[in-house]
Amino acid sequence: MAARRSQPASRVLSIPLIQSRRTLVIAAVALQAVILAVGWWWTFSVVRREIAESVRNYIVRENAELAENIAGLFPSMLPEMLERGSDDWEELQSIVENLDDLPGDGFACLIDAASGEILCHPDLRADPGLYGSRVNFTIEASAEAGDDDGLGGSDLRLLEAPAEMVSGRARVTPLETHFVATKRLGDSNYRLLVHQRTDRLFEIGRQKTNVIRLTAGGVGLAVIGLSAIAVRAVVRRYDSVFETANREHEDNLRLAQEIQTSTLPTDLPRAPGVDIAGWSQPADETGGDTFDVVGLAYDATAHAGGTGAGPSRLVTEHPDRIGLLLADATGHGIGPALSVTELRAMLRMGMRGGVPLITAVQQINAQLHDDLPPGRFITAWIAEYDVRSRLLRSVAAGHGPVLIYRAAAGAIESLGSDTYPLGVMPELGVSMSVAIALDPGDAVVCVSDGINEAMDSARRQLGIEPVEAALRNTAAGSAEETLVAIRAATDRHLGDVPAQDDRTVVVLKVTGGLGPA
Repeated sequence: MAARRSQPASRVLSIPLIQSRRTLVIAAVALQAVILAVGWWWTFSVVRREIAESVRNYIVRENAELAENIAGLFPSMLPEMLERGSDDWEELQSIVENLDDLPGDGFACLIDAASGEILCHPDLRADPGLYGSRVNFTIEASAEAGDDDGLGGSDLRLLEAPAEMVSGRARVTPLETHFVATKRLGDSNYRLLVHQRTDRLFEIGRQKTNVIRLTAGGVGLAVIGLSAIAVRAVVRRYDSVFETANREHEDNLRLAQEIQTSTLPTDLPRAPGVDIAGWSQPADETGGDTFDVVGLAYDATAHAGGTGAGPSRLVTEHPDRIGLLLADATGHGIGPALSVTELRAMLRMGMRGGVPLITAVQQINAQLHDDLPPGRFITAWIAEYDVRSRLLRSVAAGHGPVLIYRAAAGAIESLGSDTYPLGVMPELGVSMSVAIALDPGDAVVCVSDGINEAMDSARRQLGIEPVEAALRNTAAGSAEETLVAIRAATDRHLGDVPAQDDRTVVVLKVTGGLGPA
């Protein structure tokens, strides 16, 4: 009886036991899936916000740098008042019209910093009514509160921002935001406004993120298996966002490279008795080195007999004077490239105006001291060669050595720096240029430190001796032959090691011709 009772009892008890185990397993799996799904959902939302904020900050920084780059394209001296149709207006309007490589269908325009009125705009010719229209953007002052778009907190009127540079997201309509950056141009009343529709990057990220979230929520019981796939999908999709930003950054670099390359002289001035060659090679897309060679002829309308100081015009054939520049800004990249481009522009303006060399360098130094960030400076060799008198006036600001080859003695003089680099102190530190009389057969060579400090695989520097040897060996040749010899010596020393710094060479040779009467 006991045995018989035990069988039914066993059968009766086994049914709820099995049912409970099955329910327990299902409940455990379901609970685990729910917990993991909730955890995944919450984690994904946090990660999404963090990545979106990182992308936002990245684009804001890039936008600010882009505004800095574009600001360098404008003249350093701007009119106090800008009238539509004037020569000054045409020049500034032409600059904003030709900025056709901005990412995200963006544009740049010029506005009045006090009133917010548009002065120059790429669409102004097609729509003249834009001139004088007010900018109604507001730019966010804080993104710490609010929704996922980061547009909570207080908003700050764009033109009331006290900072020189303002960059962030601007509210265009209640449902549309764009990225903008503003930069005051020098000491003028004008502010550059760079506008980009780069918010589309976040739209791409949000759309793809929502697909993943809906998929993860719809298959909550299978969240364990889908989590790895979802994470990979998130990474890939956000990688595509960063790849888009990187491509636009590379486009900006290429644009900066084209702008900087266009400032290097391609047709050097030609004059009897002088031979000049120059070359520059950046280590990156853009560099901190530059050189310039400009021919200057006295303006006959401003100079009786064509002599004396005063305004001059740029010429290629038969100049009266030849301006020379080799400059090397700290570092290499977009920032230093903008610095040396500003230096070149200011020097050309000074030479055109007939400003004495030392005065021009003093004024340029003062302006760079105001413009450059702390710790940034430019070493430069600035000279002016008088074709008739064969007199070279030179200022070496933190740059050297400058090599002078004397044909009569077959010797090389090495001139050191005359003062500290440009932009370090508000005052230049010297009151006159160095005057160097040159004779037929003499030569002047100036190189940037990317030449004499070029390091091979053993980290040994080239030094100045191979440069001097190249100068001696080509003393009877052309300026181009000397330049080629210096480049060859540098390449042999580097071997297969890529150059770590920008390299620039300027060579001037006196061949005879005009001279002291």
